[in-house]
Amino acid sequence: MTSQAPVLKPSRSWKRRLLLTFGVPLAILMLSAASAVLVFAHLANRVRVPPPIAIKPNDPYTLLAEGNRRAWLFNPSAAELFAEAEARFHQTGDERNESWARIGRIRGETLTTSFTTVSQKLGEELQNPLLKSDPRLKLWCLVQKGYTDLDLNPASAKGAWREALAIANQLGEKQWATRAEGELGILGFLEGNTGKAANLLGGALLKTMKNGDVAGQIRFLEMLGNGYNEVHRYSEALRFFDRAINLASASTEIGFPFMGYEGKSESLLALGRTPEAKDTLQQALIAAKLRHNPGHEAQVLLLIGKQESSTGDNAGAEADLQQAHQIAQKFSFYRTLADANFQLARVYQSLTDMQAAENSLELAVRTSRQVGDRYFLPRDLAALAALNVQMNRPSEADALYRQAEDVIDGLLVNANASYWRSGLSAALGDIYVQHFELASHQRNIPQAVEIIERVRGRAAAASLQARSSFIKQSQAELDLENKISDTQLALIRSENKAERPALLDTLLTLERELGLERNDLALSQPEFLSKPASLRMVQASLREDEELLEYVLDEPQAFCITISRQSANISRLSSGRNAIEQLADSYLARIRAQQSAPEFAKGLYSVLISPLPVPQEKTRLIIVSDGKLHLLSFDSLMDSTGQYLVNTKTISYATSASVFRFIRLRAPSHLPTKEMLAIGDVPYRDESRVLLATSSLPHRVVRGFADLFGASMDNLPATREEVLTVSKETGNKSTLLIGDQATEAGFKAQPLDQYKVLHLAVHGITDSDFPDRAALVLGRDPQSKDDGLLQAREIADLHLNADLVTLSACDTAKGKLQGEAGMESLEDAFFTAGARAVVASLWSADDATTGSLMQHFYQHLAEGHDKATSLREAKLDVLRKFSGEAAPFYWAGFILTGEGATPIAF
Repeated sequence: MTSQAPVLKPSRSWKRRLLLTFGVPLAILMLSAASAVLVFAHLANRVRVPPPIAIKPNDPYTLLAEGNRRAWLFNPSAAELFAEAEARFHQTGDERNESWARIGRIRGETLTTSFTTVSQKLGEELQNPLLKSDPRLKLWCLVQKGYTDLDLNPASAKGAWREALAIANQLGEKQWATRAEGELGILGFLEGNTGKAANLLGGALLKTMKNGDVAGQIRFLEMLGNGYNEVHRYSEALRFFDRAINLASASTEIGFPFMGYEGKSESLLALGRTPEAKDTLQQALIAAKLRHNPGHEAQVLLLIGKQESSTGDNAGAEADLQQAHQIAQKFSFYRTLADANFQLARVYQSLTDMQAAENSLELAVRTSRQVGDRYFLPRDLAALAALNVQMNRPSEADALYRQAEDVIDGLLVNANASYWRSGLSAALGDIYVQHFELASHQRNIPQAVEIIERVRGRAAAASLQARSSFIKQSQAELDLENKISDTQLALIRSENKAERPALLDTLLTLERELGLERNDLALSQPEFLSKPASLRMVQASLREDEELLEYVLDEPQAFCITISRQSANISRLSSGRNAIEQLADSYLARIRAQQSAPEFAKGLYSVLISPLPVPQEKTRLIIVSDGKLHLLSFDSLMDSTGQYLVNTKTISYATSASVFRFIRLRAPSHLPTKEMLAIGDVPYRDESRVLLATSSLPHRVVRGFADLFGASMDNLPATREEVLTVSKETGNKSTLLIGDQATEAGFKAQPLDQYKVLHLAVHGITDSDFPDRAALVLGRDPQSKDDGLLQAREIADLHLNADLVTLSACDTAKGKLQGEAGMESLEDAFFTAGARAVVASLWSADDATTGSLMQHFYQHLAEGHDKATSLREAKLDVLRKFSGEAAPFYWAGFILTGEGATPIAF
C-alpha cells in the first residue's frame, strides 16, 4: 500500500449503470462468469489488507498514516482522522502535512455537502504553491479531484486522472498508477471510447489481482457484475457481486460494498427472486443511513422505487423515487438525478399523467447532457420520443429519435473492434426499432429501411470494408496464440478433474491478454464505419427474380419489409416477437428430435410468409432474420397444402440488406487459380482426447459435440467418401487433406486465397457466450504449435478469396444472438476473411445424410447452377429419395448466406 489514497469510494448510479456494454466485451476479452469465480478465488490468496497503524497520543503523523490506510480501503472513517490530523498539524505549523490532511478532509465532506462545493474547494487547493513544488501532494489532490468530478464534469475528471497517472509513473507509485488507469477506463466508457476503456480498466483489474489490492478488486468486481446485468446475464452477474461482497465482508475495515448489494438486487429481481432482492436492498439502505452516505441512500431508494413500480405499487414508487430525486439534487448527484427522473416518468405514464412524465424526462435529458452521459442520453431521448408518439407529436418524436441515434453513432465510431460495435448495437438496438415503427406507421418506407439498416450489420459491414483483420499479426499476438493452443491441447487431453480448473484459469487469462493485445492494434488501425445502403441502393443491387425479406420483431407488433427492384412494402405480421419466437422454439425442438411437426411448420408459414405481398414470379427469397428467426430454416416452412417452401422458392440469407449489397458488389482482389480445397476424415480417436458416447442412437454419428473440452469426438467415417465425391464433381482438380493430412497446420499452409471453394467436413463447435471460441475441429500436427481447433478469431485472420465456403459440420450457422446486431457465428469470421458465400448448418448434421446432400449440391454446381439453386436442388433430391417424407432434420439444416445467385466455373 502507498501512503496516498482516496478517502471515499466513488459511487452512485452511474457506476451501477455506466457500463452499458461492459458485459459484452468482457464476454470476448475477459472470462466466462462461472470460470471467473475460479480465477478470483485462486487469486484471493494474494489479497492483503494492510495492518492498522497504532495512533500515538498527540502524534498527528500516525493519525495521517492511519487515515491514508483506511482511505486506501475506501473506509469513510478516514475523514475523521484527516480532520483531527489537520488541526494538529496547523498547531505545529507543518503546512505541508496540514494541506495533505485538509485535502482528505475536504473529500470527506461529500457525505454531507454537494459535490460541486467539494470540487470547487479541491480546485482551490490545486492552486496552492505547495502543490506545485511537491509532486506527491499534488498527486493526492488530483486523485480527490478526479473522484469528485467524475460525477460532475467528466472532462475535468479526465484531466485530473491523466495528470495523476503521469505523476504516479514518475514517482514509481505503481498501485496509484493502476487505480488511475482504471479511472481513465471508466471515463473512456463515458466518452464512448470503449476500445481504449476496455484496455485500461481490464488491465487495471489484472494488476489489482496481482498486487493484492483488495479494495480495487472489489470495485472492479462490482463493475463486472454491473456489466453483465446490463446485457441481461444475471446469473453470471450474481457471481461477481457475491465475490465482491464476500471479499469486503472478510475485513471490517473495508468500506461497505454498496454497488455489490445494489447490483445483486437487480440480478435477483430479474431472476424472479423478488423477496431476496428486497432483502438485499433493505440491508444496503440500513447501511447507507448508518454510515450517513447520501449518495448510496439515493441510489438504493431509486432501486426500491423501480422494484415497487415493477409490481404496480405506483404510490410507493413515486414516494421513494421523489426522495431519491431530492437527495440527488441536493448533493449534485447528477446521474442518480437523471435515472430517478427517468424512472419517475415511467410511473407517471402508468398513472396517465403525461405532463408530469414529460417534465421528468426533460429533466433527465438536461441532466444527462450536463454530465455528457453518452450511454443514457440516448435512452432518455428515446423515452421522450416515445412519449411524444403517445401524445400524437410524430415530428417531435422523429427529431428526438434522430438525436439519440446520432449519439449512438458517435459511440460506434469510437468502438474500435467489431465485437464492441455488435455489443453496442445489441444493447441500444431497441431505440432504432422504436424509430422504425414510427416511420412504418407513417408509411415512410425509405426512412424505415434507413433506420433499421442503421443498426443492423454495422459491425459486419465495417469489418468487411476495413478488412482490418489483414493487418499483420504482432509477435506478441503470435506468442499468445501459441500459449493458447498449448493450454487448449492440455485441456482437451486432460482426464484429471483436479487439474482442469487451473488449466481453464490459464486459458481465460491468456484469452484476456490476447483480446487486449488485439484491441491495441485496432486502436492504431481505426476501421471505417460503413453507412447503411439506402432503399434505392438495395433495390438496384437485386435481380429481377429476387425479393428481400427483412424481419423486425417487436411487441406487440412484428413487421417484415419486402424489397424488390420495382417496389418496397412494410407488412405487419399477425403476431408479436414473443409468440413468433415461442412457435419457432417449438418447431426447432421437434426438428432436432427428427420429427416433421407440420402443425408448427404451417403456423410459422402463416405468420411469416402468407401476409407478404411477394409476387409469384419472385422465385428467389433473401432472408434477413431477427431474433430467434436466425435459427430457423425457412426452407422447412409449410403452406396450407402441406408443401414445403423449398419446393417453390430458392432461399438464401443475409446479415442485413446493406451487408448483402456490399458482398454482392465487392470485386475480388484477384481471380483464384485453384478449384477446391477439401478436408475430411480427421482421425479424431487417434488424438488421445477424452472419448465418451456421443449419442443414444448407436448407428448414427453426428458431426458435432456439446462442449469444447473433455467432450466426445467420434470419427466421421462418411466424410472421407464425401470429400472424395465432391472433389470428383469439381473435375478432379481439387487439393484433398484426408486422414493424417487433415490437420489445422496443413490447412493453414495452403495458399488459401487461390481456391474458389473451401470444403470442410469435420466436427464443429459453437459457443453462445464466447463466439470467438466457435471452431472447426481439425487434426493436430505434432510438429506444429496448433491445437487442431480452427477458431473464429483465427479464421478472421485468414486471407480468402473464395466464391464458396462449405462448412459440412454441426451448428456452424449458429452463434451468439446480439439483438438488432444479428448473430455472431463462424460464418461471420469467413466473410471477414474474404468469402462471398458460406454454406453452414443450423443444427447437428447427420453424417451419412450430409454426405449425400453434399454430393448432390456439388453435382448441381458442376452442372452450372448457381450456388443457392444448387443447394435447393440438393435438398429436393434428398426429399425425393424419401418420397417427400424425410424430416427437416435431415435436409433443411444447411443454409447459404451471402451471394448465392452466381455459379462457380469449375
